[in-house]
Amino acid sequence: MRSLDDFQPWLDQVIHFPEEVVDRAWKRIPPDWIEGEEDALQQLLERFFERRKRLPELIAACRSTRINPFPNWQPAA
Repeated sequence: MRSLDDFQPWLDQVIHFPEEVVDRAWKRIPPDWIEGEEDALQQLLERFFERRKRLPELIAACRSTRINPFPNWQPAA
């Protein structure tokens, strides 16, 4: 990975993933699998949909960690 462009089109797919698809999948989960955890699952999905918009920012932030997972990243021109 040399830049954020290397994450395309995967990044676009995650950012623009239709919420309806997740909603349909959620409704197909057998109720006994999530019994008592419905609110926690809903909160998790809400955080996922909020956080996915920040994905480019989060990927870029990884570069400043102690162990840079993208050593070949080129500085912005």
